[in-house]
Amino acid sequence: MKIHSIIGYAALIFFVIWGYFISVEDLKTSKISNKRIILGFRLLFVFFIAQAANSILGKYGYGEIYLNKIYFYYLFLNMALAIMGGIILWYGEIWPAGDAKFFITSVSLLPLALPEIAGFPGYLWLSVLINTFVIAGIYAVARFLYESYRMKLSGDNDAFKELRDFKEKIRAFFAENSGKTAARKIAGIFFSLGIIFLAKQVLNMYLMGLLGRSLSKAYIIYFLLFFGWEKAGKIFQKKSWKIAMGVLYAVYFSAGMIFFRDEVLSHVLKALSNVVKFSVILTLGRFVLEYLVEKKNAYWVSSKDVKEGMVLSSFSIKSVRTNEEIAPLFEGYYKDGIDSEQAQALSAWLSKIDGGKGKLEMVKGYPFAFWIYLGCIFLLVFNKSILSFIRL
Repeated sequence: MKIHSIIGYAALIFFVIWGYFISVEDLKTSKISNKRIILGFRLLFVFFIAQAANSILGKYGYGEIYLNKIYFYYLFLNMALAIMGGIILWYGEIWPAGDAKFFITSVSLLPLALPEIAGFPGYLWLSVLINTFVIAGIYAVARFLYESYRMKLSGDNDAFKELRDFKEKIRAFFAENSGKTAARKIAGIFFSLGIIFLAKQVLNMYLMGLLGRSLSKAYIIYFLLFFGWEKAGKIFQKKSWKIAMGVLYAVYFSAGMIFFRDEVLSHVLKALSNVVKFSVILTLGRFVLEYLVEKKNAYWVSSKDVKEGMVLSSFSIKSVRTNEEIAPLFEGYYKDGIDSEQAQALSAWLSKIDGGKGKLEMVKGYPFAFWIYLGCIFLLVFNKSILSFIRL
């Protein structure tokens, strides 16, 4: 057996065992210890050095099979993209820092375990994310249907409650906004997404060689918009964005009539297709994340029950940030849990509501590490992303 293969098998065995113990820890405690993450980084460095040393020896004639120089450039690119993805999901308040660090380490380890792994280096990070959330989503939907069906058979009125809550949220949106106001908001989102996907078509046309095939895919934009939707949605409502959007549309169609007249219609149709696809993904994905994942792990606390380390639900985060009294303390809040100062502020705030009867929704830690691990294992076994079965 060749040395580079031995190193690869060693990295594979380490990842399977290391990832398993991290997943078990996260399932039991809803936390990932930094010691395990540091261990992963150390072994990542060891495997990297071992492969680099084997390549140097091979270059000077001491081995027949070794990895070439470009492979190591790709390793750094892959790690940089993994760091970007992990930070975006942490910053987007989807998962805590521990899950982000586990994701970054796992994606960085995979090419050392399987150098020819699909998606490396351009979108391996995205393939892992897709596998992670699709597998977790399938499980959440299956659990919801199973539990709701059993509740329905037993006569429980809470059967399929999440669907009714989701419908109520949509109904409330239209109740709070007149027909014209609702139409303007929806149109604003539609045209905002449209100009983003039109810009993508133009970039693909002129910068395909620079971007590369993987980075020219719509998956990247889907990812950024989906997980950054809370912030993107706010930007789309700003007057400055609407003015900029109008200018961009005018520039696109004016330049299009001069430089790429034949492609304008195909660009518009492709952009429209992407807007529709993303709208479906956003609606279904948000329903799964907010109602089938978060709501299933939600609980309520009173003023005296608020403790350091508790995690606010998405609904509670929005409520807290609209309160001028305590909002400044939560500008930098993510999914890592509240600190002691935030806990005291929330406790004091709740004590002033309804004579001290105010309550706030919290969520139990969700074991994302387990789903990240399964997403990586899927790639190692099948050497492809679940998305490879779907044309987007």
